Amino acid sequence: MTLTVDASGVDATLAQLRWIMLAASAAFLVLAAAALALVVRRTLAPLESMTGLARDIAGGDRGRRLRPDRPQTEIGQVAAALDEMLDEIEGAERVAREAESRVRAFVSDAAHELRTPVAGMQAAADTLVRSSVDRNERERLATHVVREAGRASRLIDDMLLMARVDRGLELDLQLIDLGDVVAREVERQRIRRPLLDLSAEAAPAGAPGAAPAAETSPAAAGAASPVATAPRSALLVRGDAERLGQVVANLVDNAARMTGGAGPVRVSLARSADSVTLRVADGGPGVPIGDRSRIFDRLVRLDSARNATGGGAGLGLPIARGIARAHGGELVCVDPTPGESPGTALGEVPGTAPGEALGTAPDVVPGTAPGATFMLTLPPA
Repeated sequence: MTLTVDASGVDATLAQLRWIMLAASAAFLVLAAAALALVVRRTLAPLESMTGLARDIAGGDRGRRLRPDRPQTEIGQVAAALDEMLDEIEGAERVAREAESRVRAFVSDAAHELRTPVAGMQAAADTLVRSSVDRNERERLATHVVREAGRASRLIDDMLLMARVDRGLELDLQLIDLGDVVAREVERQRIRRPLLDLSAEAAPAGAPGAAPAAETSPAAAGAASPVATAPRSALLVRGDAERLGQVVANLVDNAARMTGGAGPVRVSLARSADSVTLRVADGGPGVPIGDRSRIFDRLVRLDSARNATGGGAGLGLPIARGIARAHGGELVCVDPTPGESPGTALGEVPGTAPGEALGTAPDVVPGTAPGATFMLTLPPA
C-alpha cells in the first residue's frame, strides 16, 4: 500500500522561512555592523582628537587640551596624561622664555654698566695721548684710568661668578666656625672702610638674640676681637669659608652703600636648634616690602642705592643668595626686629669735614621703617 502526500505547501513554507531567516540574518548583521562601527567610532574618537590636537600644537596652538569625558578608561587615561604633559611643556616653555628675557636684559644691562668705565678710560686715554697736559693732570688722568679699569674688572668678575653660581658652585666644604669667618671679614671691612660705623656681635648657643659685642665701632680702643663670639661649637657649619666670607662682604658693602658710606651697620650671629643665623642690619632708608624679592634679581638697584656713593652694579645680593643656597641655606630681606635697626645715619662722622669722603645717606623710603635687615640662615654642622 502506498501513501502519497502533497508536500508542495511544506516546501514553500520552508523556502519562505529560509528567506525570512536570511533576511533577518542580513538585517542583524547590518545592525550589528552599524552598532560596532558606532562603538568603534565612539571609542576611537579620543584618538582622533589626539591627532587633531597634535596637528594644532605643531601649528603653534599650545593652549588646546583634550579634557576627556571618561578619564577612567584606558584611552581617557592616555588623554589625561597627554594633557598633563602639555601643561608641563607649556610651563617649561614659559620658564624658558622668561629666562631668555632675563638673559637678554642681563646682557643689555651689563653692556650698559661696562660702557661707563670703558668710556671713562677711553676719554682719559685720548686726552693723555692727544693733548699736552702737565704732570699733575697726567697723574690725575692716569689715576682715573686705573680706577675705571678696576671698576670694569670687578663688574666682569661679578658677572663670571654669577655665571658659576647659575651652573652650580664647586664648594670646598669644611667644618668651619662662622664666627671666625665673620670676624675676619669685619676686620677687612674696617680696614677698607675706616669711616664706616661697623659693629659685630654674637649670641650664645640657644639664645634668642645677640649678646652685646665686645667692640661696637671702629673707634673702640684696643685690639679686641671684632666679634664677641659664642662657644666654637655653637657656630659651627659645614661650608666654604671663602665663599661665606664673600657673602658677609657683599652684605656689608650693600649696607655701606645704603647708608652713604657712614653706617651704622650691625652684624650679628645667633644659633638655634636647627640653624645658624647671620643678620646684617643697617641704618639706611629701608627696603619697601614690594622690592624685597626684586632686589635679589640681577643688576637691580633701588633708586636710593643708585644715589648712594659708590653704587654697585646690582650683582652683590644675587651672588650672596646663590652662595647661601649652594650651602643649603637661604638669604632674605626681613623686617628689623625691635631695637635691631641701628638708626638712620644722619649728620657728620667724627674726624671728617661735612661731605668729605662720604656720600649722603639716602632719605627714608616712605612707608618703611628706617634700616634694612638681611638674614642668612645656614644648617648647623
